[in-house]
Amino acid sequence: MLVYGDINCFRISCFNCSFLFESMNKDLKYKKLLDEIFSSLNLLHWIRIGYNKVTGKNPPRSKYRRNINYKICLYVFKPDRYLNDTLSDRELKALAFALNLPYQTNQKELIENLRKYIYENAYKLFDQIEKEYLDKLDIEHLSAFWIEYTQSKDIDLVLSRENSDEEIRKHIKAHLRVSFHSNVTRASKFKKDYYSGNLEYNKIFEKFTALYSGVLSSDNLSREIDNLTKDIFADTDNIYKFNVDKNYNLDKSGMGGPYHRLHDESHTLHEMAQKVKDTLPNDSNVAEFIAFVNEFAKDVQTTMGLPIISVKKETFDNFHSFLKPLGVDKNDLYDFLTYNFQEVLNVCFIVAYYLFPSTRKNKEKLGSVYGFLSVTGSFGNPLALIVLAITLIISVIKNDFKDEEQRKSIITGAAKSAGLTILIKFAIGFFDIDSISKLIGFLVGIVLIVLLYKKGIKKVEINKLKKEIEKELNKLSKKSKFIIEQTKLITQ
Repeated sequence: MLVYGDINCFRISCFNCSFLFESMNKDLKYKKLLDEIFSSLNLLHWIRIGYNKVTGKNPPRSKYRRNINYKICLYVFKPDRYLNDTLSDRELKALAFALNLPYQTNQKELIENLRKYIYENAYKLFDQIEKEYLDKLDIEHLSAFWIEYTQSKDIDLVLSRENSDEEIRKHIKAHLRVSFHSNVTRASKFKKDYYSGNLEYNKIFEKFTALYSGVLSSDNLSREIDNLTKDIFADTDNIYKFNVDKNYNLDKSGMGGPYHRLHDESHTLHEMAQKVKDTLPNDSNVAEFIAFVNEFAKDVQTTMGLPIISVKKETFDNFHSFLKPLGVDKNDLYDFLTYNFQEVLNVCFIVAYYLFPSTRKNKEKLGSVYGFLSVTGSFGNPLALIVLAITLIISVIKNDFKDEEQRKSIITGAAKSAGLTILIKFAIGFFDIDSISKLIGFLVGIVLIVLLYKKGIKKVEINKLKKEIEKELNKLSKKSKFIIEQTKLITQ
């Protein structure tokens, strides 16, 4: 029976976790989501995006960029590559003026409005920008612009000295018009939404990442999630497996029992690869690679996982003795130094969210990535901490913390995502959820509370709610029994 304090805790947990469902449902356009799903199956579209990422990741900063006409042509004719938050306030003001749009101090909203305007008014923009900015470039600037626009490493033959300036200018403008018409004017709605970050599945993916991270951060339930994928790769005995486990097999008592992978100096990536390589003297590189992948896959899918680094048993025991007064047991310490398949998958989901163009352009969403990685890493996923360090270094290089507003947005996003993940973790622990079926029941319960909340019931009496649910379940049980009995009579 719940006491008053427990009821309050229940309410806090439920209503905070209900944010997960409310925010997912808020402004979610399901028809648009369905369209996006079918559009995202277009392989050619993703090949083009991949090509743009590879060729446009670090566009050259030529000396001609000092020319404002040069810049505006780049931003308008290639908005998916050049119109982003790396632009200075001065550059954004110039572009807003060129497009006759009001300037606003919120950089994120300004960039979204500029991109939206370019895509929605592309049919009339080309002639305007051509007349007011492109035609003002001399032949040297125009040639440099064309090379940067096409990401060409070599000057095209048409730009050779055999062509007159007028021929070069006509050639560039003709090809530029075709390219702009194809990539901007005729861009699909999915492509426009993709580059502006206005995709429905972005919203769902963010909430899924929070839920998945929270579930894996729990104790009992995370083990059951691990069990779902522990038998993907068959564990068969072979000579490579014997050599990888050789140190443990020779000294089982001295290798820490279930923790032996951390101590036997055979299970980190490079150590396992070396063990496989040393197994047979005459096997081919292909055979060794296949054997390594097989051994790695079999071990990483288990709950115990694989270590980031090998640690001697004495060092591990001493470190545990130091942390034990803080409530850290051996399982927690081992988990912090190892990773398994589910933890790899969790980091992959977060990285995928990070790679969304809208995530890197929106500082609050970028902060969400830091929040997810921080919480996931803190609760025993060392890969998340490694990826966190890498993304932070990238952000420092890209100057993502250049002003107070951006820093505030990043901190806000990190706090929201970290807080939501922690709430899910502790809500699962509070209700002692230790199986997938219980998790589903818990989520259904949260949805029920959200529905009641939306109907205007601000406070839910737990006992009354419980009785009402039991009454409805009894009715459902009686109806199902009646249907079963009638079915038997009909079949006889």
